[in-house]
Amino acid sequence: MGQTALRRINPLRAVTAWKRSGAPASDLLPVVFLGFLSNAFLAIGVLLHLSRRQPTPKLDPTKTTLVKNESTPSQKNVIDNYNSEGKNYDHIRYGRTRGGRFFSEVELKETLLMMKAGNVLHVGTATGRVSADLVSKGFDYVGLELSNVMARITKEKLSGSAHLVQADAEHLPFKKNTFDNVVSVRSFHFMPDPGRFLRDANMVLKPSGRIIVSFEKKVRGREAFRKIMNLPPSKAKRIYYSNGQAVHLMQNAGFSTLHVGNVTKLPLLAYWRTNHEKTLRRIHPRIPSFFGTVGVVVGSKGAD
Repeated sequence: MGQTALRRINPLRAVTAWKRSGAPASDLLPVVFLGFLSNAFLAIGVLLHLSRRQPTPKLDPTKTTLVKNESTPSQKNVIDNYNSEGKNYDHIRYGRTRGGRFFSEVELKETLLMMKAGNVLHVGTATGRVSADLVSKGFDYVGLELSNVMARITKEKLSGSAHLVQADAEHLPFKKNTFDNVVSVRSFHFMPDPGRFLRDANMVLKPSGRIIVSFEKKVRGREAFRKIMNLPPSKAKRIYYSNGQAVHLMQNAGFSTLHVGNVTKLPLLAYWRTNHEKTLRRIHPRIPSFFGTVGVVVGSKGAD
């Protein structure tokens, strides 16, 4: 049986077209009504897709380990994905649109606000975007990266101004009580065993040291939104967390919670797909963080 598709119409564009055409006002109402109706059907379509979204790993509330399924990342998958993207990584996320660059600005600013003075271990350097920002702000910086391609790119970007180690975040090769900060900016969701990383982070942090972890959140309708935006599925497997799950993992690793919230105020893809930077800057301070899809948890090893 064939399906009839209702073409999505922008009501505002319909009004603009009517003004230019000189048509009578009686012609405008049905077009605008059809526009609002098509948008309503789009919203209904999103809701219907929710029941068919891809499964995400669930956290056993009494344990620190995740129940593994096909979405659980592996070191090989993470390395292969980052090695294949290489220098295109930043352009894909932050260079193609003004919204992507604005998101990068917001993310870097929020990360700095949550850090304390002293040195920092940055886990998951990727191409060195965060690395260069932290070094420029005067932090005594050590970066850790699993991908050899990304490690090389970061070294080139830093030009010897900081120390970089190619190693596994779940087996941190540092002495106890070394760092004032451990920072993981959207690399946490790629870790196969995040509990192991958090326990190691607790070990290498100084007393009252601080850990900042941001991650892609478990959000209803994520897969439907990706299809509506006509985006290809990601090749990199990851674990989506709720803020509560991340807090639970952090507390089980011995941290007290200092802050829980969202880094972003809009879905991540909404930033990456827009060029309306002026409008975004104007409305961004007024948008509640409820719609953000990048969560953050800040913990302390002891009294902070």
